[in-house]
Amino acid sequence: MIENGMSGAYSTVKAAVIMLVDHFAIEWGVHQVRVNSICAGHTETPLTAYLQDPKIKKGRSDVTPLQRVAQPINITNGIFFVL
Repeated sequence: MIENGMSGAYSTVKAAVIMLVDHFAIEWGVHQVRVNSICAGHTETPLTAYLQDPKIKKGRSDVTPLQRVAQPINITNGIFFVL
């Protein structure tokens, strides 16, 4: 779990990816190139083993718009949708 505001680098990089996609969409749109990105939120993976703790998982779910932690298949479905 990220505590004490230690998510500065993560948040900055995620914002940079969003801006890069926006820039590429503007730059390449005139050439009929579509640019998309998937910016997943809280997702249960082996790297997020801390979500196995029900209290932590509930806390993450409470601050997520869909009120749940995503599963990898949710991200995969999003990728297939934009293809």
